[in-house]
Amino acid sequence: MDAGKNIVNTEPPRRKPASAQDIKVTTGSESTLGLEMMAWVEVHKQKLMVAGAVALAVIIAAVIYNHYTAQREMQASEALLALRAPIIGENRGKTAPSDKLLALAEGFAGTTAGRHALLQAGEALYLEGKYDQARSVFQRFVTENVGHPLVPQAELGMAACLDAAGKRKEAIEAYDLVRKRWAMEGAVVSQAKLALGRLYEAEGKLEQAHGMYLEILESMKTGFNTWAMEAQMRLAALEKAHPALKDARLQKMAAAAAAQQPRPQNVITLTNVNVNAPKPAPAPAPAPAKK
Repeated sequence: MDAGKNIVNTEPPRRKPASAQDIKVTTGSESTLGLEMMAWVEVHKQKLMVAGAVALAVIIAAVIYNHYTAQREMQASEALLALRAPIIGENRGKTAPSDKLLALAEGFAGTTAGRHALLQAGEALYLEGKYDQARSVFQRFVTENVGHPLVPQAELGMAACLDAAGKRKEAIEAYDLVRKRWAMEGAVVSQAKLALGRLYEAEGKLEQAHGMYLEILESMKTGFNTWAMEAQMRLAALEKAHPALKDARLQKMAAAAAAQQPRPQNVITLTNVNVNAPKPAPAPAPAPAKK
């Protein structure tokens, strides 16, 4: 009997079933949020359907437009490629006619190939000797393509048209504007400076022409370009005809080299030493030792 009383009950206590009073019903804003959302959707169902339809229409329109733009760009590129000069044959290297290039630029306006066709049309008109028309085309390219990387080339073309038409003063102003505005465009600036040097020579402004050629040769320090060789030839011819220009250049080079040489340190100067002061008497000879 005593042993039975000492047995420990190891079974876990059973939970009392919950009564109706123990069950708490959660009430408040959280319980009505879902109902409010459903009610809002039901009220605005028509507007939501319209907004969804509009968004879908915009997406479809964007896809169609992108597809159309890509197809148009491809067609323009193929058309421009067809006008490219053949590599072999009688027409090798021949520029396409300006009228065909202009037609392509009009038909594919706004495309990359259309812009290139417009610029090439200006070049073709220049080669055909139609300088005023070529300048108008170059000006149109600049106006319609602000910020395009080929704008410096178009402005150089405008200056070249004035030059070829014999309008020397206007050409000098145009070339100088290109030189200053597009200082970072090495090829364009070199051509502008070379043309300026030639025009300055024709105007008798030899020092300015000499300076233009020197500036082109200075650009060889950062990168060689094909116009530097012509500048070097024109510089040599100019200095041969006018040796004073060469002498002035050599003097400037010598002065610049001297300015760059380091000043010697710890050099004793004699500016404060009196060269006429009497020299100190020599020390007396030591007496002979007595024997």
